[in-house]
Amino acid sequence: MKIQSGFTLIELVVVMIILGILATTAIPKFTDMQSDAREASLQALLGTLESANSLVYSKAIIDEQEELEEGSVEVTGDSIITTFGYIQGTELALNNAIDADFDTLWIVTEYSGAAIDTDSTENIYISHSGAPNDGENCRINYQTPAVSGFPPEYIMTVSEC
Repeated sequence: MKIQSGFTLIELVVVMIILGILATTAIPKFTDMQSDAREASLQALLGTLESANSLVYSKAIIDEQEELEEGSVEVTGDSIITTFGYIQGTELALNNAIDADFDTLWIVTEYSGAAIDTDSTENIYISHSGAPNDGENCRINYQTPAVSGFPPEYIMTVSEC
């Protein structure tokens, strides 16, 4: 009598059905991870901006520049342009303050003068480059204060990261 080894056709079909069910439940969770990762990196950038602004404002107080509409402080060898002691809302100032390269992961859009949705004099949008719609709904709006004594505003939008 011959001894056969291997799987029957029914066993193979059952295994394929089980793998198909697992794949259909697991794939949506993995595809949503990209959105979660973009949102997490945006939150990390927001925390970095807030921390950098605290340090820059502390340095501006020491240098007695917290009431100047435009000043400059030096932190770790870099000159950072400030508005009322806080980091000015320009790509150059933010680059110097957080020592980052915005060209690889972020899309930076500057608005000078009267901004669309604020009374601020400088307004910058930092969008995640991998987000849909050029990061229109996955961004940080950084608004420098228009008057002395008020901190900058950070508005994070993560509806479509």
